[in-house]
Amino acid sequence: MNSASIFIKNNEKGLFLKKQINCRTFASPRFLHIKFEKFYMRFKILFPFFLSSLFWAGPSPIYSQAIVKEDYTSALMKIGIKDVDGDFSKINTIHIIKIWDSLNKNHHNTIYDKLPAKEWQRILTKRYQLAIQNKDDALRFKIALPLSFICHTRSAFIEGLPVLNYLYENKSRLNKEAYKSVLIKLEEEYRFYNRMDQVLIIRNERIENGFIKTFWEIYASCGLYEEAINDYKLFESLPQEYSRSRLTYYLRLGDLFFEAKKIDSAEKYFRIGLAETEIFLKMIDSKKIKEEGNFLYWKGWFNGLIANCLIEKGEYTSAKKLLTYFLSLSTGEYRLNSLIPLSVCYIQTGELQKAKLCIDSVAYYIAGRTIGKVEVKYFKINSDYYHALGKNDSAFFYLQAYNRYNESATTNILKNQSSLLTAKMEIEKRRKELVLTQNELVETKLSSSIQEGQLYLSIAGLISFSIIILLVLRNLEQNEKSKKLIESKNSLLEIYAENNLKKSQYNEQLIKELHHRVKNNLQNIYSLLNIQKRRIEDKETIEFVTSIQNRINSMAIVHESLYTESDIELLDFKTYTIKLVEHLYQSFQNEGQLIHFAYEIDTVQIPLEKIILIGLIINETVSNVFKHATSESKLTILTIQLKVVDQSCTLNIIDDGPGFILDGVRTNSLGLKIIQTMAQQLSAKYTIEHHQGVTHTISFSI
Repeated sequence: MNSASIFIKNNEKGLFLKKQINCRTFASPRFLHIKFEKFYMRFKILFPFFLSSLFWAGPSPIYSQAIVKEDYTSALMKIGIKDVDGDFSKINTIHIIKIWDSLNKNHHNTIYDKLPAKEWQRILTKRYQLAIQNKDDALRFKIALPLSFICHTRSAFIEGLPVLNYLYENKSRLNKEAYKSVLIKLEEEYRFYNRMDQVLIIRNERIENGFIKTFWEIYASCGLYEEAINDYKLFESLPQEYSRSRLTYYLRLGDLFFEAKKIDSAEKYFRIGLAETEIFLKMIDSKKIKEEGNFLYWKGWFNGLIANCLIEKGEYTSAKKLLTYFLSLSTGEYRLNSLIPLSVCYIQTGELQKAKLCIDSVAYYIAGRTIGKVEVKYFKINSDYYHALGKNDSAFFYLQAYNRYNESATTNILKNQSSLLTAKMEIEKRRKELVLTQNELVETKLSSSIQEGQLYLSIAGLISFSIIILLVLRNLEQNEKSKKLIESKNSLLEIYAENNLKKSQYNEQLIKELHHRVKNNLQNIYSLLNIQKRRIEDKETIEFVTSIQNRINSMAIVHESLYTESDIELLDFKTYTIKLVEHLYQSFQNEGQLIHFAYEIDTVQIPLEKIILIGLIINETVSNVFKHATSESKLTILTIQLKVVDQSCTLNIIDDGPGFILDGVRTNSLGLKIIQTMAQQLSAKYTIEHHQGVTHTISFSI
């Protein structure tokens, strides 16, 4: 006979008694008030050890923060409730409800710090039953709302679902917020019991009333986590204002990724939520925002969720630190969120005594709750714990219970997925067609086994076609949205481009005007010097003034060219050079003076700041040719060459005059100093050959 040892606490003596039990005679109760034998016939899930733990195992003194029963009176006095077990009058009941309402204005986890949810449920359940017995429907209605909320918080769905159904039947008496909350909790509890038909009815009612517009929870209930994530991202927008709803966004999205086994993505969103919680806490300290629901607990919560991701990666030591911090911020049944994963860490790190304390505390907190994911995790950690102890019989026993529940859950998920596909067709207003088709196929199935197969194929094809149509419609909708967005962005870009073009044209005109005015100013200076030169009789002074005029003119030509050309930054070197040399020719030419100009210039555009320096060099070299290298009896050839290779330029100014002795003119030649100075400013290499004619070579980069 398959048997296992269990410990049952003797409440009178405070002892634990070891007993042998038949594992096949106990079954896991989905509804704890049903007899074990009947439950076995309905659900066939065994967990006798869990049952004994639920009812008898006491809380660990280390991890439990439950208020001891004899202290409840003190806790009740602090919140203003007296004689809770003696005065069941209507006045006292309404007084208790008002106190609950006043404490429940903020996030609900703070209300149970003052009095455990289990005690609230006990107090209100008794009064709810009395109201039913006394046929006082008005009082029953007042009690129903807080009682249903408390049962939902404790996952006491067996007790809470009838109360929620009563409120739903009387929804016309609820205000909008209460009606909205009742629908949320009713849908969640129907999802828990895999009543997808009822879930879809409630969800459609929530959509029709504008309370919600998504289906991601239903997708998640059906195990379709990819669809749930896509639906959540598509329809749930991230709140822009700083509020708890913003943290909820990251928490829910992270949970979906976690359930989809995308641990890295889940951890990413949990860490974003933790970072924003830190920001909220700083803003609360600086009084920029108000505390709206124990943000410090949220900080611990996100730490706990990150720890769950680390556990999945096998990083138990790091996870243990985060979970210990989360546990320190948790109270009452909320401690389950940290105790269960913490027990996993202790088992994996070999700290079995601490693991046992956690497991005992879990057993205490889940006592009286409806069996769900939390309770099933309790099976798994017990199995792992006993396996670590080497007690393989007990470990195998709990593992069987865990596996049976998962098999049942998998079956329910498949059923839910089937219901969801039908729901999609209803959403697309094809419900009538589906019903007619199904009826026809059912009738055909009764007449022939071949037609039965056709029925299934038709349903599958219809469902697949509907899904394809939905995907195509969604894709078209997204494409249309994207197209409109792109058109809007393009319109803005065209406006920006047009404005920038106008600004650019205006700025270009301003710069041209500036060049024009600079040229005029230089021309005025040139004219003033010309007037002054006419009054001078000394030949040397006249030559000096002429050289200054020529230097000014070399710069004026640059600004004049930039004003007339389309490009306001670059100047064609050949055009500029020819114009400059022609001016010098007009300035220096004497009657009978023979000179020929030869140009060997590659096409290149030179920036403004460099062309002015090069112009001054050309001015000095060509001026020297007119002054010293020409005569009336011999033709002088002046050659100006510019060779361009990539970005490097070599300028040669060559005359075939008599040349000169460099040392003789170096000390007192202003022109030569100007050439050397301009070459330095150009960062150019300058050389001069002066024996047979003169060759100036300037190498520079554009």
